[in-house]
Amino acid sequence: MLTGAGYAVLFVNQRGSTGYGDEFSTRIIGDWGNLDYKDLMAGVDFVIQKGIADPDRLGCCGLSGGGNLTCWIVGQTDRFKAAVPENPVTNWVSMYGVADIGPWFVPAEMGELPHEIPEVYRRCSPITYAHRCTTPTLLIQGEHDYRCPTEQSEQFYAVLKASGCVVEMVRLPASFHAASIRGAPVVRRIQNEALLDWMNRYVLGIETHKI
Repeated sequence: MLTGAGYAVLFVNQRGSTGYGDEFSTRIIGDWGNLDYKDLMAGVDFVIQKGIADPDRLGCCGLSGGGNLTCWIVGQTDRFKAAVPENPVTNWVSMYGVADIGPWFVPAEMGELPHEIPEVYRRCSPITYAHRCTTPTLLIQGEHDYRCPTEQSEQFYAVLKASGCVVEMVRLPASFHAASIRGAPVVRRIQNEALLDWMNRYVLGIETHKI
C-alpha cells in the first residue's frame, strides 16, 4: 500500500530479530533499545546516502516489537516527521503483569524479574523517554489484544498528550494482536487507511481525511 502511494519502504533485520541464529536474536536481552535502535538508524542512513530516502520526509511504523521500536525511536530522535506504532510494548514493568506472556517472556527479555533489576526495566521502556517526543504519533491498538494490551498504548498516549505532542489513537474493537494482518477485512482496511492518512499528513503535508 505504501509503495503504491509513492513511498519507499525500508525493512531492517536488526539485532534481536530472527534469521541469523540464536546469538544474533538474543543480543539485546537486558538491552532493548540500544543495538537494535542503532541498526535501524544505520539502515535509514544507508538509504539516505543511496538517494532512496529524503532525510526531511521520514516516517516510521511497526507492530508489536516494531511498535516498541517505533515508540522508542520517537523518544530518542526528532528526525522522523510521523510515527505509527501499533500494539506496542511501552512499559516493561506493567507488561510483566498484564500480557498473556508477561510472566515468562518479560523476564526472559529483560534478564531478571522487575523487582530484581528495576533500572533495566526503566532503561529499556519507551515510556521512560516519551516526554521527549515531538513527532506526531498515531497509536493503533486492538482492544482484544492480550499480547500487548491496550494499557500499553494508553500510557504512551497519555504522556505524549500531557507533553504537548501531536498524538491520536485508533482503537480497533474486538481486534487481537495481529488483526491488521490476519483479522477481519474491515479491520485491515481501517488500519491501512489510518496509517496512510497519518503519513500523508505529517510526512508529505497532504490533508486527506481523518479516520
